[in-house]
Amino acid sequence: MNKYKFPVAVITLLAFLAVRTPIAYAQEPSSPPSEDEIGDYESMEKGEKAPYDGLLFTNEGIIKIITNKHLEIDKLKLEKDTELKKLQLDLDILKKQHDLETKITKDLNDNLLKLKQDRIDSLENSKKWDDVKIFGALSLGILLSVSIFYAAVQITK
Repeated sequence: MNKYKFPVAVITLLAFLAVRTPIAYAQEPSSPPSEDEIGDYESMEKGEKAPYDGLLFTNEGIIKIITNKHLEIDKLKLEKDTELKKLQLDLDILKKQHDLETKITKDLNDNLLKLKQDRIDSLENSKKWDDVKIFGALSLGILLSVSIFYAAVQITK
């Protein structure tokens, strides 16, 4: 059994490593690396050995990464500018609405005050005429009574 101990241990170790080894698949990056992630670079010719571990890009690849980064920045700036303009328009609409409501309320209050003042003036005018009416009616009543009395005296004579 000793002669099988080593091969069994190796097979067990290989099986364990095969099961426990993580498997990674290459995929397209979700976003291009930032300038900080790109780090240093060196120009190289075809067939030349790289001086350090890292990513190897063609000139077109670097241009595409940089262009995509600038496009992404421009897109974000445009989105922020658009959002800012929308908020400014909303604010302008709210200001105009508030100004209109204030103007309408002021006009309504001014009209109500004018109506109340007109009513007060008409009541004051009618009160002035009330005194004249009372005096006129009293005078007419006295004059009429005296006339009737005079007529009655004349008839009885």
